[in-house]
Amino acid sequence: MDIDLGLLRTVEREKEIPFEELVRIIEQAILTAYAKHTSPDGELPEGTRAVLDRKTGHVAVFVPLLDDEGAVIGEEESTPEDFGRIAAFAAKQVIGQRLRDIADDAILGEFRGKEGDIVAGVIQQGPNPRMVHVDLGTVEAILPPEQVAGEEYPHGARLRVYVTSVSKGLKGPQITACRARTPGSSASSSRSRSPRSRRVSSRSPRSPVRPATAPRSRSSRPTPRSTPRAPASANSAVACAP
Repeated sequence: MDIDLGLLRTVEREKEIPFEELVRIIEQAILTAYAKHTSPDGELPEGTRAVLDRKTGHVAVFVPLLDDEGAVIGEEESTPEDFGRIAAFAAKQVIGQRLRDIADDAILGEFRGKEGDIVAGVIQQGPNPRMVHVDLGTVEAILPPEQVAGEEYPHGARLRVYVTSVSKGLKGPQITACRARTPGSSASSSRSRSPRSRRVSSRSPRSPVRPATAPRSRSSRPTPRSTPRAPASANSAVACAP
């Protein structure tokens, strides 16, 4: 079989993948496909290799030649006649996977620097109704069910979220976000007052405020007391102290 080298050069320029790296991943993919195609258990003799000619694009599989004692004395080409379609499919798959990995790495690199930051997005409807999906432009973030109580997330509404974690999942980059820590959420507003302000507001005044009394008229005469006031003692002053 032959590989279009012009296509590989195009991928090298547009996706910035070195040509030699493309050749290596194609050779490995073809070798894996050859093992599945020719061996029931997927095992190959040690020394079996796939070679992609850098000038012609021709791909060949070589297996070692052994003498009667099992020593390697050389190698021979062992490419099946019907292997071209299988090898082409394997090469296409591995190149596509490599391109997806590069795109995923770019997204991960972008959002790893935003862990702990607040970003804006648009709410999307995901397959799981308990999970809220937020479109951040290049990737969707997931809001776990434990969000602000009573807050609604209608489809298409813009929302600010707090990026909590960035990881690479089985299907690509996985961004987990949180709503409770963002400004404007009810949970955030309940914590907006600082501990100092709460401490000051709850502090009682040192001395009670006495109500104002109207001044006595000069013409008024004091009301006689039935019993004379006893002088305050030191013990009574201590007992009344708060």
